[in-house]
Amino acid sequence: MLIVNDEHRIAAGIKSLSKRCPYCRKPLSEYPLVMNDDVGLVVLHAACAAALATDIIVDLYTFFSTRAEILDTLAASQTQVLAFFQGLSPQDLERPATASAVPGAAPWRAKDHFAHLVKSERNRQQLLRRVLAGETRDAQLRLQYPEGMPLPAILGNWDALTPEEQERLEMAVASVNQAYVDVHHDDSMEMLAADFLAARQDTVDLLYQFTDDQLDALVPTVVGEQTVGNVFAWGAGHPTDHITWIEEGFRRGACDTPNG
Repeated sequence: MLIVNDEHRIAAGIKSLSKRCPYCRKPLSEYPLVMNDDVGLVVLHAACAAALATDIIVDLYTFFSTRAEILDTLAASQTQVLAFFQGLSPQDLERPATASAVPGAAPWRAKDHFAHLVKSERNRQQLLRRVLAGETRDAQLRLQYPEGMPLPAILGNWDALTPEEQERLEMAVASVNQAYVDVHHDDSMEMLAADFLAARQDTVDLLYQFTDDQLDALVPTVVGEQTVGNVFAWGAGHPTDHITWIEEGFRRGACDTPNG
């Protein structure tokens, strides 16, 4: 159920917009909102409902995915990404969309998010190539922690980290991401699109180098173990998150929407 005004909210049994969204834990604050149809009647921000739906779809997809399904999903994601960014006006590409995760850094524009997606794709390929090469679990894990940061006591288990270790890792990753975006700040849309297409094609080419059994194998990541197929498929879900954040930032007309 879509909630777009006070009348809808009251009919849904929500007394106040101060109630917190169960997905992002922030106050509902403003419309539109979405209420599910399940027992319990959970109300979320519209953007959070979209993000949650994407999470569920990607999780189900990666659990049951085949090589053909991964290819189809990557192709659909590529179409979605290009249609979204190439469909933005020059003004929307350049105006602030979301807050940087690095304190004091300039807000991210839509173009910055597009550049980041290329880096994200390349990072994933780097990990997958190490898996294909048969490198040790420790080597695969250490690759994923930003160079120079103090390593946590336990690698490859987000839930086992202390709050301080989690914050340190988040900030180290954010700093690396910000540095990449800064370098590509003046890239044209043509350059960004070409870089994205080249990176996505390399992902597809890499997929063909894995056997079906290897796609089901587990890979250690900073947040926990995932299958190789899941790591490939994550490339389809991650751009959707960024598109959602950009749209939410534009809707708010401010830069209080964080980058992940």
